[in-house]
Amino acid sequence: MKDNFIDIYAPIIPGRGLGGVELRTHLNEYYDVLNNFDWRNKKNWIPECMSSFHVGYKKENICIMIFDILNGKLMKMTALKDYEGILLDKIKIGMSLEEALEKEENLIYDDEEECYKIQGVNGVIIEPDAYYKYIESITIYISELDEFQNDFAKSEEIYKGKW
Repeated sequence: MKDNFIDIYAPIIPGRGLGGVELRTHLNEYYDVLNNFDWRNKKNWIPECMSSFHVGYKKENICIMIFDILNGKLMKMTALKDYEGILLDKIKIGMSLEEALEKEENLIYDDEEECYKIQGVNGVIIEPDAYYKYIESITIYISELDEFQNDFAKSEEIYKGKW
């Protein structure tokens, strides 16, 4: 696999993937690319511990891939400022919040999580820059993370990597 396997023009698909990469793929599929880490070369994928059982890999200002260490699967991806793909043929990184709200009538702000969600669409959050009023990043994730909101037993299973 080549280091430039992320297609920065590919659509952002809620609950499925972005950059041509599908959620739920195993970490070992990216071994050759992620194993080339070097702190001096910021163009490589930079690893980051996200929590006790989640590790992220960031590629410059393009995207972050977050893996569940317990099952080895890709559970989240975040598109950053240099990602050019579009969410639902309407919303893109860097777009003003005003324009996004005009294009997507179901875009609602979640005060608790401090992000935008699209009513009726699971597996995606839109993170704003509140000061400058533009879309800073878009995160897609596995559908199970939406499903466990009010089910403690299910959330515990998800956090144990059983999804």
